Amino acid sequence: MKAKESNNNMTRAEKMGTLYTEVQHWQSDLGFIEGERTFINHLLHSYTFEPHTPESFKILQDYRNRIMITKKTENKIVEKIVKHKARIGGVLECSDQSYDASFRAKHTKIKVEFEQFKEDFQILKAEIFEYAIKIMKKRKPSS
Repeated sequence: MKAKESNNNMTRAEKMGTLYTEVQHWQSDLGFIEGERTFINHLLHSYTFEPHTPESFKILQDYRNRIMITKKTENKIVEKIVKHKARIGGVLECSDQSYDASFRAKHTKIKVEFEQFKEDFQILKAEIFEYAIKIMKKRKPSS
């Protein structure tokens, strides 16, 4: 109850500041994801992942394609976030309260899209790392 009351007592500027901070966190997370995706892409193209069977070739191609799709999705989300972040200042300039609700709805929509992207990427990353571990164990020289 207190959280809801304190949220109602926040000024428009404070509310927009909260949204702005959240957008900055998204951008930070996307920076980390981009670094991880770049690393994974290099890993998938390294000699470690050279396919030795048709099945391993198929798996490798699937991972490479999914990483490429991730990059395209990431670019779209980054573009939406950049535009959204730029509009935050405009919300403060506008005196129309209905615009606030519309903006918050758009913010929530982008947030859901971002969180789904982040979750999907984490799942893909885990799959690829699990596959890499299997490859390394198979290639480990016996003592």
